[in-house]
Amino acid sequence: MRASNAGSLREATPNADRSVRAVVAPAPKESTTKKEKKGSAEARALERVVSAAREVQAASLRLEAHYAGDSHEQPSTLGLARFAAAMQELKDPREAFDVLVEK
Repeated sequence: MRASNAGSLREATPNADRSVRAVVAPAPKESTTKKEKKGSAEARALERVVSAAREVQAASLRLEAHYAGDSHEQPSTLGLARFAAAMQELKDPREAFDVLVEK
């Protein structure tokens, strides 16, 4: 009985199969959109921020290791300079990322 009901339903709606396929079939993919370009630019900017943050962390760990030995001894000028440079290298990509996100 189900087969006959299905057959009569198809006869009543001959275009039903086409409309279902049209709804289910994905739309053709367009070339890279502005949203995708912005997303990839944001991803690259975020990668630069992460990389710079790792450099800051490494410089900080070197300073902490220095203080672990003798907390009264001054850190080396080179160690402080590396840390300051790493912080600056983090600042620039963060600002660039913020500009991208605000667009």
